Amino acid sequence: MKIQFAYLLTFLVCLVYSEGSAQQTQTYKRQGYTLTFVSQDPELDAKMKDRMVNAFFDVYPVLVKTFNPKAIKHVRFLVDTAYAGVAEASNGEVRYSSNWLRIHPEDIDVVTHEVMHLVQAYPGDSGPGWLTEGIADYVRYTFGVDTEGRKLFLPAFDSGQHYTNSYRITARFLVWLETNVKSGLVKTLDKAMRTKTYSDQIWSQQTGKTLDQLWESYAQSPSVAQLQTSGFTFTNGVISDDKVYQVLEQQARTLVNEKKTVPLTDLTNQLANTQCRVNTIAPYNTNQEETALYQSGKESVLIIGTLYKCSHCPNDHIRSASGFVIAEDGIGVTSYHIFRGQTTNEQSDVALVAMDYAGNVYPITSVLAASKANDVAIFKLDTQGKKLKALPLGEQALAGEEVNIISHPHSLYYSFSQGLVSRMYWRDGGEKMSVTADFSQGSSGAPVLNSKGNVIGVVSATRSLYNQDQHVQMVVKETIPVNAIRELLIK
Repeated sequence: MKIQFAYLLTFLVCLVYSEGSAQQTQTYKRQGYTLTFVSQDPELDAKMKDRMVNAFFDVYPVLVKTFNPKAIKHVRFLVDTAYAGVAEASNGEVRYSSNWLRIHPEDIDVVTHEVMHLVQAYPGDSGPGWLTEGIADYVRYTFGVDTEGRKLFLPAFDSGQHYTNSYRITARFLVWLETNVKSGLVKTLDKAMRTKTYSDQIWSQQTGKTLDQLWESYAQSPSVAQLQTSGFTFTNGVISDDKVYQVLEQQARTLVNEKKTVPLTDLTNQLANTQCRVNTIAPYNTNQEETALYQSGKESVLIIGTLYKCSHCPNDHIRSASGFVIAEDGIGVTSYHIFRGQTTNEQSDVALVAMDYAGNVYPITSVLAASKANDVAIFKLDTQGKKLKALPLGEQALAGEEVNIISHPHSLYYSFSQGLVSRMYWRDGGEKMSVTADFSQGSSGAPVLNSKGNVIGVVSATRSLYNQDQHVQMVVKETIPVNAIRELLIK
């Protein structure tokens, strides 16, 4: 009996272990949102899983903020090996077909479509099903992470189509309505569906035409302008540095032509400001894995661009550095020497601008406070009311602490490096912090982050150490401790 019992116990333990290992569960938390990822497919590609997780955190918070701030903050993804459909969403869960993900690895925006259903959260009998799916595919097109795939997503118009065909056909109609009839119409329709106030009269109330009349007008002139995108970030994180530079340069020149920029001389005069009031955010309390830290932090990292007149040709060019946002109303930090340094020239430098990770370019309109000794400056962007994602200020670091840097060395935009704090020291009238994380020219002004994603320093300079034969033996990576920022803030 004892032998049989031991055998049975061993069998049950093995069975439990087998079943547990067949279904893998992992929970991710970022910026107040939680995603529990459950996979029943042991062969699910790890890269596909990472893309799905990143797509969720890139898209879902934006959709919640845009359409339904009361939407749930904890979502469950289930990769189901027995599910025969593509995907479905209900009660806080999105179920995906593992077979579909395997056959269609390019279809990352199935995530965007399905999580929009969770945002919609329409009650029963709220309105037509074709509109529900049409709005979800409209969102997939306008908010999707697959930049290139979105351009091919909408089908060509055909006389045999009808708005009740749902999905992409309805989505294309909604895109046309937003562009040619009334901007914001989709948000109005979405709210009406969620509050059960939708009726056929809503179309004429909002546009002056019935739904059928609108479709008739669309059928007569169905041209839809392709969605304009920045064109340099893609689903798998690949960045085209040339395109980034091109967008930054073109948009900087446009802002100058529209007289929205401020002359460098005005900005340098404001470097005398020693303090300002900023509404910073509370620091993060939880350590983040490196991938999550980068994905979250990159949204707050800026490319600081100086548009200058070339001395060798009639064109303008961009000189780029780094910076980061510390308050959502467009207040950022960079190095003092970006405004007044060895490479700056008040005669040839035309304007200073900043680009965020999404490709938006804003003029730098003022320097709020600065310190030459600490090589730090706090500046204001004109974002036209757009809220930016801010990084929190952390505590002063200690030697040996882990550091992470997101910067633009030699215009290799959004590069990530890691290292340790090697020492704290005093130099050139201010406290300095050397780190082993890599950076170079173009990284000045970038945030130095701890393992929680809090700012603990600002990239400043490199110092090469030579031996007697003038061979480089070591390059010291010099940064400014976070307390230098706090000294500029009014408490």
